[in-house]
Amino acid sequence: KPSGGSSSSSSQSKPSSGSGSSSSSKPAPATQPTTKDPHEGKTWYDAEYKTEKVWVVDEEGYTWQCPIYEDHTAAICNTCGAEITGHTSEHMEAHMDKGENGSYRVETVSTIVGYETETVPEKGHYETKTTLVRAAGWY
Repeated sequence: KPSGGSSSSSSQSKPSSGSGSSSSSKPAPATQPTTKDPHEGKTWYDAEYKTEKVWVVDEEGYTWQCPIYEDHTAAICNTCGAEITGHTSEHMEAHMDKGENGSYRVETVSTIVGYETETVPEKGHYETKTTLVRAAGWY
């Protein structure tokens, strides 16, 4: 009769992986790293502007020499146009000796006797100028 001693080989167990986990379980979902709020600890500020009045030049100022005139009466030769005040007779005789007309007229003549420095101020107007001091944002 067979003794059955060879049947002991069926009682051997299969080798185990030693991890105790089964291959059918799903891996744990990856956790997203927590993102820090970029505005944490900051305050929102609206834009700040500075408004001021500024002078805008439309026409530059300048200085110039203004002539000073003095009027006087003068005898003017009708033939040559020379001023003959004080020696009209001699001048008329010189023209008549040459056979020319010997007449003159008396008129008011303006003569420059000096100059005065005149300053013309610049012309312009005021405008409102707005400048950005701080842009809007988180600070």
